[in-house]
Amino acid sequence: MRRTLTVTALAAWLSGCATTIDVRRHQPAIVELHSASPGIGFLQVHADDEVMARAPNDFSNMTGLVLKAAKGYFQAENASFAVVDYTDLGYQPKWVRSRTPNEPLQYRLDSLPGVPAGAQTPLVTAVKVLDWRTYVETVDKTSRDVARVSLLFSTWAKDGQPVRTEAITAEAFAKVNGVRLTNHPGSGRLVVWYQKSSTYSSAWLPEDRVALMRQAIEHAVALHLYPLLPHQVSERLVLADDDPYKEGVLLAQSGRYDEALASWLKVAQSNPKAHGALYNAALMHLVRGEDAKAEELLLKAVSIDDRWLYGELLRSVRDRLAMKKQVGLPAVTRN
Repeated sequence: MRRTLTVTALAAWLSGCATTIDVRRHQPAIVELHSASPGIGFLQVHADDEVMARAPNDFSNMTGLVLKAAKGYFQAENASFAVVDYTDLGYQPKWVRSRTPNEPLQYRLDSLPGVPAGAQTPLVTAVKVLDWRTYVETVDKTSRDVARVSLLFSTWAKDGQPVRTEAITAEAFAKVNGVRLTNHPGSGRLVVWYQKSSTYSSAWLPEDRVALMRQAIEHAVALHLYPLLPHQVSERLVLADDDPYKEGVLLAQSGRYDEALASWLKVAQSNPKAHGALYNAALMHLVRGEDAKAEELLLKAVSIDDRWLYGELLRSVRDRLAMKKQVGLPAVTRN
C-alpha cells in the first residue's frame, strides 16, 4: 500500500510542479587509487573440478578470457591502467567456504598475506569461478541459447588492504538486448550506474553460444573493474519547478548547471524552508560529481519535507559514498 501511495503521490507531483532534464553526470572513481602507475594483477583464476565439468567445450582457458576482458575494458575506456598476468607465480590464496546455506557469497578471502614479490601492480585480485555454462532455455514454446557465468572477485591493495570482494553473475540471452547482471553484496545501484555508463552496451545479442559466453564474461569483469575509473553516467533528473525555482530550471535546461546551482542556492539563502531549491541544488552538485555536497543539501531538504523523491536520491548518494575508498595513500607518521 505504501509503495502505491508514494508512486501515486510522485506522479501527481511530477504532473504539477516538476521538470525533467537529461544530463551526463560526472562520477569520480568510487575506488580512488593513488599510484603513479595504476594497474591490477591477476594472481589466480580458479575453478573447481565440478565447475570445469560444466564449462562449455569452446572455453578451456578462463584465465585468458578474464585477462582479455579486463584489458578490453580499460582500452574501451581509454584508461591508462595496466593488466598483468601473475598466475604463473604460483600463488594459492586460501578461499574460505561460507557456512551459510544458499549464501550468494559462497567463498571469501579473509586476508591476502604474502603476495609474491614478483607482483608489482598496486592492486592484485584473485578470481574464483563459481559457475560457467551454456544451455537452452524454452519460454512460451520458444527456445533460445543462454550463457551464464558467476565469478567471485577478491581485490586487494598489494600491501594487504582489502579493496572489494563481490560475486557477480552475468547472463546473456540470445535475441535479447543487453546482459543481465547481479552482484552480491550490493543494493543493485552499482549495476544501474554501470548500465547507464558508456561502457555498457544494450545491443541485440547474437544466437551463437560462444559469442554469448564472451559477452557474459566481458560484462562480469567490467562491472567489477567499473569502480576504479571515473565515468560519465546518463541520468534523467527530476527538478522542482515551482515559481521561485524557474530561473534555475531554465538555466539547467540550457546546460548552464553552475548558474542554475547559484540561482537555487540564492533562493535557499533567502528562504531557508525552500526544500525544492535545496533538492535542485543537490542535483547540480551530483552532475559535477560532488556527492558529499549533494548529501549535505539533501539532508536539509529532507529535514524540511520528507518526501519520497528526496529520500530516494539521498539513499542513492549515501550508497555511493559508502562504497568510496582511498587506496595507496601514504601512511601517516605520528610523532
